[in-house]
Amino acid sequence: IPGKNLIDVGGKPMIAWSILTAQESIADRVIVSTDDNDIAWVSKQYGAEILMRPKCISDDLSSDYEWCLHMIMYLDPHIPDIIIQLRPTHPDRNVHIVNSAIRTMMQYVNVVDSLRSVSKASQTPYKMWHIVNRMVDTEDPMYRTMSLDILEPVMDHLDGIPEPYNVARQSLPIVYRQNGYIDITKSSTVLNKHSMTGTVILPFIIDEDTIEIDYTSDVEEIEKRVMGKATHAVPFPA
Repeated sequence: IPGKNLIDVGGKPMIAWSILTAQESIADRVIVSTDDNDIAWVSKQYGAEILMRPKCISDDLSSDYEWCLHMIMYLDPHIPDIIIQLRPTHPDRNVHIVNSAIRTMMQYVNVVDSLRSVSKASQTPYKMWHIVNRMVDTEDPMYRTMSLDILEPVMDHLDGIPEPYNVARQSLPIVYRQNGYIDITKSSTVLNKHSMTGTVILPFIIDEDTIEIDYTSDVEEIEKRVMGKATHAVPFPA
């Protein structure tokens, strides 16, 4: 979706919903990191603090680590214990869930490196495949080997089960997918481990159905949800 962060969702630009949720939460400070002047202007209208980031860490292949490190350097010497990431593509967040995730992180802040929200996955990676091209042996006397596209399992072993892709789904472990609802990382994880997650990642399981806006078809369903939210009444800026 071109200009996705600013599309109209329920009468507000999409990014506004995340800003308003952050303002309602127990977070101390709300900052939008962007390289886009239009996003910066709209975000400021909704009360967010703006941090313009360099173009060199703002392209499609830039990592979260890059903007987060840039933000920490901006906040120095008043570096927070944790940084809460609310991606604009989840405008239907429940602030009570956000606050619960923050409190959970703070409960274990001296033990873990980060927290990531997850949902139970509808598909299991134990039955997923890569298609790879490689040389294979043949029984044809004229062609001892040939190049062929073949399937290779994403996960080819599980303790006690040599071919997990051939067993009943009920015999496989429950798996979770990251849903982008909320991610929290310690500043020390970014600074000392050069990572957004570190190695000790606390799961925050969200049981309710979540939708992340990736396509125009997602907008109508999201609008049904956000229209019922009690949020600041600022309209889409003209």
